[in-house]
Amino acid sequence: MNKSLIFSGFCPTLKKNYSIEVEYIDVSSLGSPNNFIQGLCTCNHHALNDCSLANECPIKAQAPTHRRF
Repeated sequence: MNKSLIFSGFCPTLKKNYSIEVEYIDVSSLGSPNNFIQGLCTCNHHALNDCSLANECPIKAQAPTHRRF
């Protein structure tokens, strides 16, 4: 089962604190349970306004690429 987490931080585009949702995909196996990798990141501002800094988003940068739950 996938999991989602909310990450918050300063958005240089909006010049204020903002939050994004990061989905984590379950890649567990019998020998390595509870392993997840980063999947889609959802930023409502980018979805509605096509943020020019989306690839360099400092909020997304703080979200780990691998995670154990």
